[in-house]
Amino acid sequence: FRRWIEETLRRMPRSIRDLYRLGVFEAQIESCHDKAALRAFLSAIEAWHDLPEAQRSMRGDLRKYLVRSLYAGARSALRLGDLQLARRLCFQCIREDEQTNHEEPVHKFSLAGRICLGTGELDAAERALRLALDAEGPPQRDWVFGLLAEVCQRRGDLAGAARWIEAHVQEHRRSPALWRQLGVIRVQARDMAGARAAFASALVRDRCGRHHTLVHLGNLKREQGDLEGAARAR
Repeated sequence: FRRWIEETLRRMPRSIRDLYRLGVFEAQIESCHDKAALRAFLSAIEAWHDLPEAQRSMRGDLRKYLVRSLYAGARSALRLGDLQLARRLCFQCIREDEQTNHEEPVHKFSLAGRICLGTGELDAAERALRLALDAEGPPQRDWVFGLLAEVCQRRGDLAGAARWIEAHVQEHRRSPALWRQLGVIRVQARDMAGARAAFASALVRDRCGRHHTLVHLGNLKREQGDLEGAARAR
């Protein structure tokens, strides 16, 4: 891929489609090479805006790659911690894609909610995430409920945070990450027995975040005076 994409961009350095493909390769295939990915996405966006207006109006095929570069660029900027750039790109994506939905609306709005959580704009985050719940796209929305729970956590509404998960995601469907989040909520609410049960459920199928769950469980045991159990967990 690198050989031929480099040759393509040597011949057509402003190819919007191929700059987007390079960004996706860096961000997804190479797994979060987000600095290189963001450079490619921003170059694709710049190349689109450099086109004459008459050409932009006729190139709906390239507008699709503009929208996707805006979305993917916002995601990479968020991963890199550049929240203002992520916010600008994401909201531009939503505006540009309002009539076309080249990106699934549920993903656009949930990304906007995630970014607004990062900037501390909790009301804006909640509005975006509620839009995501009702938006077109794949029916599975469990991660959106987790983000809405995080909004409540940040506001100090722990009962509301737990309800977003418990009322909307059945136990057998909850991911280890959601179980872990519920465990943290219960710790904050001083429901230690409920927290232990949630962390235990998280560990059952947890392959990627098991170490995070064990750290939370170790902290819980240490707080309860079980130093030996804390040492085993951590």
